[in-house]
Amino acid sequence: MRSNWFRLAGLGLLIFLIWRADIGSLGTALSETNLVLVMIAVVLNLPHVFPKVLRWRGLLASHQINYSLIQATLAHFSSLFIGFITPGRLGDFARVLHVSQDCGVSVSRAFSTVLIDRLFDLYAVLIMGGIAFVILGGDDYATILVQIVVIGMVFLSPLLFLVSNPAFSLAQNIGLRFGSWTGKLIGPDGWLTGVRDDIRTFTIRPLSVGAFLTAVSLAIFLGQAMLLARALDLSASLGEVTFAVTLGSLAALVPISISGLGTREAAIVTYLGTTGTSSETALAFSLLIFLNFYLALGLIGAVAWLIKPMPIKGLKSIRPGKRQVESKEGAS
Repeated sequence: MRSNWFRLAGLGLLIFLIWRADIGSLGTALSETNLVLVMIAVVLNLPHVFPKVLRWRGLLASHQINYSLIQATLAHFSSLFIGFITPGRLGDFARVLHVSQDCGVSVSRAFSTVLIDRLFDLYAVLIMGGIAFVILGGDDYATILVQIVVIGMVFLSPLLFLVSNPAFSLAQNIGLRFGSWTGKLIGPDGWLTGVRDDIRTFTIRPLSVGAFLTAVSLAIFLGQAMLLARALDLSASLGEVTFAVTLGSLAALVPISISGLGTREAAIVTYLGTTGTSSETALAFSLLIFLNFYLALGLIGAVAWLIKPMPIKGLKSIRPGKRQVESKEGAS
């Protein structure tokens, strides 16, 4: 119960931002929005997401999992809907269940593809923010470089446990000291060990193609963000808009809201306020971001979910620490 109330903190933050703003100015900003530009941004959601579907299919194919384009597209959009209406990243977990049930592969193998797929997006946001930080950081390049290196080390260090056997062995030895339940997760036959083994089988080709498709999707995403900024006649540069949506995306990861509602708006309003943008215009921009990238995609995902609902029965088959017998046949 407490965790449910905790997740309402973001909504409370959004209410506070609206209460603090001049409602008249906020209403004027929204009413004068160029709806044509907004609709173009909404339509671009399909080419924005499609490279991610192709990226995920490539990761699946590298594990000899044959998942058709239609099935992968429905599963991906359906997961967006589930992620929209639930806290955390349950939408991504729905994709794991879809693949595990449809293709008869282990949960750990399916999870490895979704995990790498999500890491592409996470590190893309970090790189995007780093580039924007350099553009907006002024002339103190030495300080900027140190900050980027430190941030990069923090976020790249978890990958060390994937590529380094000594680092993973150390984590195993520490984890096994906490009891048998950690052994089921990180022991020699543990679930996380299986995920790591599956991740280490990815070759450079699907990862390279995935990086390219991520760049394509990211370029479309930034184009959509600029369209929404121009729809509000927001006088912000590409670097400023990039930094704003990056901060918003990172704030949305904080698990105190649903779909990042409230935390994302607070980050965007706070940053754009430093550029001279009024809080009402910045709040209107953040609401358009939510409308385009969450609500609109959520509605498309709802249609996909009606066609391909989350396989709840697959939850019963999950046993941490137990590796499932896999079928080599995929979904057609």
